[in-house]
Amino acid sequence: MIKPDRLESKDIYDQRIYDHQNMEDQQYKYSECIQDGIFFAEIIKPEFNQKDVPPYTIVIEDWTQSKMIFMFSSICSVPSFGHLYPADRNFIVSLWKYKNLGGEFNLQELADKHVKAVKDGSMHEPVVYRKSMGEILDQFSEANTKTGGKRRREEVPCK
Repeated sequence: MIKPDRLESKDIYDQRIYDHQNMEDQQYKYSECIQDGIFFAEIIKPEFNQKDVPPYTIVIEDWTQSKMIFMFSSICSVPSFGHLYPADRNFIVSLWKYKNLGGEFNLQELADKHVKAVKDGSMHEPVVYRKSMGEILDQFSEANTKTGGKRRREEVPCK
């Protein structure tokens, strides 16, 4: 007869409480700037049981204020962004209200507008990087310097 080893049980419920408390310590963060006529927005979000998670940086070229809605359709096109549902959605809805975009946040309607704008050539497909806004700004500055780009439109200082 083989004697079974003693198994230590770990209370999964206690682990979930601990994980949830760690999640509460993390917050969503949003920042934006316009440089050389290009809109950059960075979203930092908590990730379950992960440290040093790269932020999301959304890029919209040929910026006008009317293109703000495309920031939302762009970030929501990234599968990992909806991973913390409903927290991710709640953040996006709050950001929509904070930006005073009017009406209710409707992702399907935004996605349809984005597709239509891409088809008619007035907007590009979603561009979302998993790098910090600083890294992307540096990347765009290098590219702009190499091509001899000039400043366009007013700029909003980037933090």
